[in-house]
Amino acid sequence: MMYDYDSDNSDYWDDTINEEELPEIDSDFRKRVLDTKHSLYKNIVFSGQDGTENAQNNNLINTYLKNINNVYIIAIKTQNPNNTENPDLSIFPEQSREPIRLTLEWIKKYFSENSIPDTIPYKDYIQKSFHEYPYVQTDTFDRINNVE
Repeated sequence: MMYDYDSDNSDYWDDTINEEELPEIDSDFRKRVLDTKHSLYKNIVFSGQDGTENAQNNNLINTYLKNINNVYIIAIKTQNPNNTENPDLSIFPEQSREPIRLTLEWIKKYFSENSIPDTIPYKDYIQKSFHEYPYVQTDTFDRINNVE
């Protein structure tokens, strides 16, 4: 089968351009996400004593990745306003539970009070922060998007 690339397919492609700017991600939410990541990293990766063999143990990084992925999974479930399940935070280091709880509460409230178009940038931010870039410990995404 040959495709005619020169044919007029203007009715096939939607040439509509959306001039509306994406909303900024709430600074309090960004701070909560970073607090969660900082807390997990500090309480897991830096838990090895300096100068000991455990300080260089790759299992600490693997544990961090497992925990940040668990936060991501719970955050996805929390986005569903019909989800009444309280997540079990006992799987996380004790010192990290409060920042995680605060982040999840913010997500639950925001997603239950807003409609889908408003929540899409937050879904993306959650995915990028906890799943795609688990090691980024700064507000890099805002600098990339020229948000200051």
